[in-house]
Amino acid sequence: MTEFLIRSNIKLEFTNNELYSVLLNMLRYYPKQILEDSMKKLFGVITAMTTPFDENDQVDIEALEQQTEFLIKKGVNCLYPCGTTGEMYLMSVEEREKTAETVVRKAAGRVTVFIHCGAMNLTDTIRLCQHAHSIGADGVGVVTPSYFGANDRAILQYYVDICAALPNDF
Repeated sequence: MTEFLIRSNIKLEFTNNELYSVLLNMLRYYPKQILEDSMKKLFGVITAMTTPFDENDQVDIEALEQQTEFLIKKGVNCLYPCGTTGEMYLMSVEEREKTAETVVRKAAGRVTVFIHCGAMNLTDTIRLCQHAHSIGADGVGVVTPSYFGANDRAILQYYVDICAALPNDF
């Protein structure tokens, strides 16, 4: 029997690697209304943003601010910087934080901002998620690290660890 401890001493237990059975257990512990009430709703046009760079290969903050403003004026409902369209695998953690800060600041609450925080390791992913929360992002997106295969149990633990590092209402 494998146990996963998730916030507030909620335990998930399962005897095999099938993620499906784990998710069923999760739904028993998290009634639908609790999940719905605590999740920010995405709707409308959600734009995966590109990340502009200058001639010195640095994030071009001015161009990023202009892009953010342009998208908001065109009616986008949610901005999603730092994903694969935004060069996430080519950027340092510090560059990704700077990009996130710029978009959240420039959006100034006019649209929803979800920051992509997936990285090739758990430490960087958690750091980016905590940073997104601290700067006022509405939420995060996280992809499972690629290249190295992981079984269902390892993938679930990856997301459990991320969730445990963030406030319950984020």
